[in-house]
Amino acid sequence: MKRHITIFIVLFLVIALPFDAQSQQRLTFVTVDNFPPYAWRVGEEVSGIDVDIIRALSQRTGIPIKIELMPAKRLILMTQNGEADAAFAAFKTPERETFAHFIDTPLHYSTYQVFVRKGDEFSFKGIGDLEGKIIGKNRGFYINEEFSQAQVQKRIQVIEVSKMDQNINMLVRSRLDAFIGNTLEVAYILKKLDLSDTVVALPLPVLTPKGAHLMISKAAKIENKNEIIRRLNETLHDMKQDGSLDAIYAEYSN
Repeated sequence: MKRHITIFIVLFLVIALPFDAQSQQRLTFVTVDNFPPYAWRVGEEVSGIDVDIIRALSQRTGIPIKIELMPAKRLILMTQNGEADAAFAAFKTPERETFAHFIDTPLHYSTYQVFVRKGDEFSFKGIGDLEGKIIGKNRGFYINEEFSQAQVQKRIQVIEVSKMDQNINMLVRSRLDAFIGNTLEVAYILKKLDLSDTVVALPLPVLTPKGAHLMISKAAKIENKNEIIRRLNETLHDMKQDGSLDAIYAEYSN
């Protein structure tokens, strides 16, 4: 009997070792700076919907996570070369799947719309309706292939900025005909700037709502990477099912 107990204890310790090892491993997750209400900095504090979700995910899984904010292009490069262990929240594309594993459940769904000065609305049914116009967007954000092609072929003049409030200010000063932005982000900033009655969204979204995911770098040297990915997948799915994600969204809805 004692022998059986000893074997059981040894097996338990062997099985538990990977979890103990990974609990000591602190992972670096990077996200886009100045992207309220999803992620932004208030003084020294990092806040936002996606940030709160990642913190809750860290607490539930027991995986220590350090969150860093940076420009979108640098975020992608760091994930690609393994300098960052993971990035959030990113659209899933074939190119990105070559260097990252995507967690199945999105952190949020993004809707992108065309914004114009009130009174300057025009008919928008597709990217073709933007031809000949000066369009603003945040630097490093991918809209879709049709938009990218129109930009390369110079059928649309695109001005890229680092912050959404720059798009808004340029539009108000008539330096843009329109800009494309995340619906929730723009609404949040317009309310803050008291411009909700000055800048309006055209009714049809630029693209159907897309899931923005947590992606794990394939190049990053993460111990027990497959196990960590499994736990992140399962836990985020559970958070979606039990209403935890909706509760976090609700905190930023007012």
